[in-house]
Amino acid sequence: MFVLVKQANRLVPKAPDAPAGPPRAEVLLEEIRDLLRQKA
Repeated sequence: MFVLVKQANRLVPKAPDAPAGPPRAEVLLEEIRDLLRQKA
């Protein structure tokens, strides 16, 4: 039984990983920081 499950898991494709880019909130904070630096 274990061998059957192991073989089935090998055939099922793995889910793709999350994108490597930074989180959206971090990008927005960086944009705000840059805009504030331009004003100063």
